[in-house]
Amino acid sequence: MNFIFKFGVINVKIAGIIAEYNPFHNGHLYQIEKIKDNGFDFVVVAMSSNFVQRGENAVIDKWARAKSALENGADLVLEIPTCYCLSPAEKYAFGGVSVLNNANIIDTLVFGSESDNLSVLQKFADEISENEQVNIFLKESLNKGEGYAYSLDKAVERVYGKEYSDILKNPNDVLAIEYLNAMKKTNASFSPTPIKREKVLHNAKRTVDNIASGSKIREMILKNEDFSNFVPNFESDTFKNFANIKNGERIILNTLRNLKSEDFLKIPDVNEGLEQRIINAAKTAKNIDDFFEKAKTKRYTLSRIKRIVLCAVLQIYVYEMPPYLRVLGFSENAKLLLKELKQKAKLPIVSSFADAKKVGKEAEKYFIKEASYTDFYTMLENEIRQSGLEFQKSVVKI
Repeated sequence: MNFIFKFGVINVKIAGIIAEYNPFHNGHLYQIEKIKDNGFDFVVVAMSSNFVQRGENAVIDKWARAKSALENGADLVLEIPTCYCLSPAEKYAFGGVSVLNNANIIDTLVFGSESDNLSVLQKFADEISENEQVNIFLKESLNKGEGYAYSLDKAVERVYGKEYSDILKNPNDVLAIEYLNAMKKTNASFSPTPIKREKVLHNAKRTVDNIASGSKIREMILKNEDFSNFVPNFESDTFKNFANIKNGERIILNTLRNLKSEDFLKIPDVNEGLEQRIINAAKTAKNIDDFFEKAKTKRYTLSRIKRIVLCAVLQIYVYEMPPYLRVLGFSENAKLLLKELKQKAKLPIVSSFADAKKVGKEAEKYFIKEASYTDFYTMLENEIRQSGLEFQKSVVKI
């Protein structure tokens, strides 16, 4: 990427990351440090909103997570719209890649990978994902009631062999394939760069040195255990008012009990039959955990059910990008980067409701809709905050 100035041209390297930072931990710090060590001048992050792809609320809000990222090497944080955060991996990847592509300033997308084998990952994106025989075997297995991940694994093994099907057992590699697919769909102008995931794998329960997975840290937060060694620049106040879906279980169950079949069928990831299972589970559930236990099956995974539930509560019925890019925060070093963003971005730049209103009515409506999602998020925090945070919070500056 070239920055053009009055007195000449400066060539800079800009890396993009798609992340949830739920929460930001030492593994994320390692990734950013490695990117900077490899000669990149700036790191731009497309970060999930207050809800994440596992179908859960983020443990702390998006402004706190953006602040942690900026304090630890990120230069600019852009928001991924909530509808894409609460979607299957394919759509989540599309949302994140679209944000970075619309920014139009990054040179490469950097992502974690267990295999660190770009040629194999690219083969999935270019060939395996669209292979007719794989899709036939996949549908056969799904029709037998097998889960999607298991069915895809077996279908790929039958056509390409275990070397390729084993890739599908690696969560980061699976997401990497979706990033590559999304790059094709969006005609992205940047290249892909995998970084090998070190020490602790995704969702691992063990810790190594000062590295722990996000799921392990969230578990420790909910159990009120000491996790300070696993997050950089630990500040206890940041995590004091963490969010927990159990705080909203009565609201959620009551909402589900009052919805009809046609309401659920509006949600993109619901197919006929699943909506009745959710309705029946909601009617008899004693609490949110009991509901999830009754609703999930081998075919309908827990994460999928969780995403559907939050989409139902938030009334998310379509995947749509806003007519703007939302800036959550930036570092002092990113002033030149922001200038380039404003000049080269494919969409207007928004950091407040006032900015959205200037863009137009559709932008204003979208911002208000995201604000309602944040209002619900505050109901899940240990101490409920006042409504309207989206209109009150300023862009994070470090």
